[in-house]
Amino acid sequence: MTDKMSKEDARAVLNEFLSRNRLELAANVKAYVLEIVESIEPEHQKVVLPKAVGEQWDMLVDHYVSDQAVTDKCSAINHAMRWLPNRWSVGLDCGDLLYWWANTQDSYTKLADAARYGWVPKPEKLYRVKVYGIDLPGLYYWKRDDGTTSFVQGGAGQPETEFTMDEIKWRHLENCEWEEVTTDEQ
Repeated sequence: MTDKMSKEDARAVLNEFLSRNRLELAANVKAYVLEIVESIEPEHQKVVLPKAVGEQWDMLVDHYVSDQAVTDKCSAINHAMRWLPNRWSVGLDCGDLLYWWANTQDSYTKLADAARYGWVPKPEKLYRVKVYGIDLPGLYYWKRDDGTTSFVQGGAGQPETEFTMDEIKWRHLENCEWEEVTTDEQ
């Protein structure tokens, strides 16, 4: 019985156990046990945030954690939340965080959960970049280990042919045609 189960499953198992052993007849045992099950907090997943947003949020919360007036992490989260709509400076670069916060639904909830349960960076979109100026089908740029760029015919499913938008800009391939790499190719 070490498998994880939902609250509904736990209630059903407890009801069956208490009924089978006639423990529901004991004064308030069944109600008490079911109340305990209801009080169990669900296991929280880490929040997915853009990497820059998560880093800036951590920096802001850490700024308030190190403040002498703030006594615990919960207070630091509250101070950081109050800072967002006012946007007055605390001497930190939080431009990405502010833009994301202002343009994301449920941003307060996501940031509070990220501070409590942690966060993971949102995976960046990957693109396969077609070679510019050569009219051959399936000819794509290839990242070499030494930092240079070559090209290859095909390349689907090969990480060397998959570029982030930052890599495309860094290698000056913005004018090329590119296609997004789908999750089944990765």
